[in-house]
Order: sequence, then structure tokens, then C-alpha cells
Amino acid sequence: MSGEPVIGIHLDFSTNYSRDVFHGISSFSRLGGPWQIHISGRGPLAEPMSEWICDGIIAHVTDPEVA
Repeated sequence: MSGEPVIGIHLDFSTNYSRDVFHGISSFSRLGGPWQIHISGRGPLAEPMSEWICDGIIAHVTDPEVA
């Protein structure tokens, strides 16, 4: 991994709320970055978040089994 933090994001971009959250994340990363951002959009995850290789995860999760 490089020296940049790797952040995984899983949001439902079909909602204004999630788009606003992502806008805030993007703005913050420009101020405190650089960050590498990996985005997983809405829908089922291809792999469990526990298998993501990243320094942190920002997600909107409603399924207790996924959380």
C-alpha cells in the first residue's frame, strides 16, 4: 500500500442523502488528503466488507448481517 490512506465507501447513490455524504467525504479528503477512495455503489456487495483491503470504511448499512 502507498502512504495514502485507502478508504472504502459503500453508499446508495440514488438518494440525495448519500450523494451529500459523498460530497462531504470528497471535500474533506481534498483538505486532509490525499486519500485513495474505492467506491462500491448500491446493491449487494460483491465481497464482504471484512475482506476489503483498506484503512477505513464509510458505509450506510441497513442489514445487520452486513454490518
